[in-house]
Amino acid sequence: MEKQAEKEDILLDAASEQFRVLLDGLLPQVRLAAIENDMEATAEVTIIFTFEEDAITLTTEGRVHFPAKVTETDSVTI
Repeated sequence: MEKQAEKEDILLDAASEQFRVLLDGLLPQVRLAAIENDMEATAEVTIIFTFEEDAITLTTEGRVHFPAKVTETDSVTI
């Protein structure tokens, strides 16, 4: 874990990009969910960090509950 500390800036950039892609995929469903639910929508984002000896793999998944949609981004290894 100590070796990964120097990768934190890269990790933040990668996570930001993954979140942007994820949200881009979810926005149409978020709008639909808001229309169906008194102009309010809830989305959840899960971030999975896998730490290896010399790498960190980051996987994100997002979901809108009603109407249901799950979006997942490709994993990125740093």
